[in-house]
Amino acid sequence: MRTGRPAWLIPVIAVSVIAVGAMVIGLALIAPLWSQVRTSSAPSLPTSSATGQGTRSAPAGVRPGLIAEELCHVGEPEFRGSDSQPGRLNGGGLSLPLPTDLPFGDPARMPYAFDVALVDSPTDASWAGVGAVRIEEPYHTTEQASGTVTACLARAYADSDLQVTEAAFVTIPGTTQAHERTGRTTRDGTTHDFRVLIADAGGPESLAVYVRVSRPNTAAADALNRAEAGLAAP
Repeated sequence: MRTGRPAWLIPVIAVSVIAVGAMVIGLALIAPLWSQVRTSSAPSLPTSSATGQGTRSAPAGVRPGLIAEELCHVGEPEFRGSDSQPGRLNGGGLSLPLPTDLPFGDPARMPYAFDVALVDSPTDASWAGVGAVRIEEPYHTTEQASGTVTACLARAYADSDLQVTEAAFVTIPGTTQAHERTGRTTRDGTTHDFRVLIADAGGPESLAVYVRVSRPNTAAADALNRAEAGLAAP
């Protein structure tokens, strides 16, 4: 009687070994490519875990994600569709009392927006503006758009350390939903606070935007804080 493996089993084992080896080699080749696809995709913008108005999250020390420069220049800041209102700063579906002693500034500070109205303090680089962004990627929702505008702000202050300290859904009178990101930017030892707010003010193709950058403990910051208390959709 013959013992050992049948002759027919040897080719089967050989084929199985070759198949397993080919699978291992294939996985080894695919893994780096998959990793490259994942890491080469557009970096995500900082987002909040908040799910509704009035809820807040505080991602302390978050830096905005990188964003392509052309996505920050999709607006027409000089285009005005809102009627001027005496004593108020209005544009894009938002309005607030005109901050005292702050002259009108260059709408080009908000290149991602249109229908921009802006005030600017030349003495301490504090400014604030309202306008609108078109509903399109990456300005599709209030939360996404607030992240995009914050990333654009980080581009504008590229030589500073800009960080988001809080992201939250908030309530703005006259709007159905609003999302804001607040934080601080430091440049050459000088600190400025910032606030980026995006609101659904009922525009069928746009979202309203409000941006403020102010140096703390200054007359301009005090004026902007007082004016912000009256921020609403007219």
